[in-house]
Amino acid sequence: MRGLILLANGFEESEVIVTVDILRRAKITIDMVSVANEVQLISTHDIKIIADRRLIDINASDYDFLVIPGGLKSVITLHNRLDISDIILDYFEKSKLIASICAGPSLVSKLGLFSNHKFTCFPGFEKYHNGGTYLPSEDVIVDGNFITARSMANVISFALAIIQKTLGNEEENKIRKSIAGNS
Repeated sequence: MRGLILLANGFEESEVIVTVDILRRAKITIDMVSVANEVQLISTHDIKIIADRRLIDINASDYDFLVIPGGLKSVITLHNRLDISDIILDYFEKSKLIASICAGPSLVSKLGLFSNHKFTCFPGFEKYHNGGTYLPSEDVIVDGNFITARSMANVISFALAIIQKTLGNEEENKIRKSIAGNS
């Protein structure tokens, strides 16, 4: 199992770091991929992160699932890139998992891919809603090949939902117990 998490300057650091940490604890390969020309990026709260790779150096379709974190500046950058829309559409057409959190679901929603699906996102980003059912009071929603989470406050549940969807309940329970200190 191999995942791709897209990073642009201004990403929400907790949504990236915690998600990557928890997925790697489950032995899932997750590459932090910079959409910029450089691998060093700056988070929304000025934390420097070194991505594993650059988007221009990979074939995004080689991955099994996609993770889109939030962060206002990051998501605005991603909204303005046709190549990112193409990646999302490719994953959708191949029925691959697309997991997005906070402002990230707006990238999926603007393409109309939540049609006939339930989703959540950070309040205010539902304005990009283009079909589907927006559930603002839900923390994490798993619906078909989509996982959405409302905000950084839900990042642990978001990452665990990815594990459950990709590796099953047993592995998700094992990781949940290990991070709670009762393994």
